[in-house]
Amino acid sequence: MIRINLLGIPRQKKGKRGSAAAVAMMPDTPGEGPNALIFLVLGLIVGIAGIWYLNRDVQATADKQAVQLTEANRKGADWLR
Repeated sequence: MIRINLLGIPRQKKGKRGSAAAVAMMPDTPGEGPNALIFLVLGLIVGIAGIWYLNRDVQATADKQAVQLTEANRKGADWLR
């Protein structure tokens, strides 16, 4: 049977020092895959952008309603004269 080393870690050698050499070859990385901090930062950016957009939309609607209210009051005042 043929064994294929898919992990890239050298095979443990028999003897006293074989296991120490295999451990020394392992990289000191915290882990693989996406970092949770990246997800947090992206979530904050998307959240802030969403709140900014909604605030801008609400402000534009309030401005339109204020203009419509002023026009309606002006028309109502003209009707009463």
